[in-house]
Amino acid sequence: MREEKLQVLKMIEEGKITAEEGVKLLAAVETEEKKESTDNNNNVKYLMIKVEDLNSGRKKANIKIPFFLVNFGLKFIPKEAKGITQEEINQLIQMAKMGKTGEVLEVMDEDDSVRVKIWLE
Repeated sequence: MREEKLQVLKMIEEGKITAEEGVKLLAAVETEEKKESTDNNNNVKYLMIKVEDLNSGRKKANIKIPFFLVNFGLKFIPKEAKGITQEEINQLIQMAKMGKTGEVLEVMDEDDSVRVKIWLE
């Protein structure tokens, strides 16, 4: 899109369009850039969290959170699932912004009895 902006500026410089017309064209280019950026992030719809008790084989939680609620949803990870750092959470958010899907994190508690899996869909 940078090239389109330069073309608009060149057209203004050459007198092919007025400055007012150029401003409108630049605004349209900016709108398109934002739309493309948003479209790239639309691949990730959900943050999925599954918590399993490995001793009993039971699922303790199976959570599907719309991605726009991710900061709120991460509060639901059980306290016994230690080892999830803020850095890992930030990585998860960055991966989603890039449109990546799939498993992004697996954490075990201290005695390997509880497993937390986090992935993006």
